[in-house]
Amino acid sequence: MGLIKDSSDLYFLTQQQLLDLRSSKESSKVISSIDKSKTRPLGKVIFALGIPHVGRETAQLLAKEFKSIDNLIKADAIDLELLPMLGTTASSSILGWFRNPNNQRMVEKLRLVGVNLGGETSG
Repeated sequence: MGLIKDSSDLYFLTQQQLLDLRSSKESSKVISSIDKSKTRPLGKVIFALGIPHVGRETAQLLAKEFKSIDNLIKADAIDLELLPMLGTTASSSILGWFRNPNNQRMVEKLRLVGVNLGGETSG
């Protein structure tokens, strides 16, 4: 069907699109789960982006240190490499991930639908 090209497309699904695929009860659960995921803590959002060399602990560290995706996007190699547990491999991976136009579009789509991209860092 081509409804989902990247993970941010999940947030653009309508109940009708899901109804075409599954029962009404199942589609309601999926829509509810998608809505709940918009409020997940920033660390979980960063982890879910799938940045190579960024696991749960590193994602939490990045969320705690930078407080928002925008601040993380603005970070340079020195900002990243000064963090404990973050070396040149992870730093390069993070910088490269945010420079990729496809990833930039995905972040903007997540912003558009109201996914938490800054503030809360627990969890």
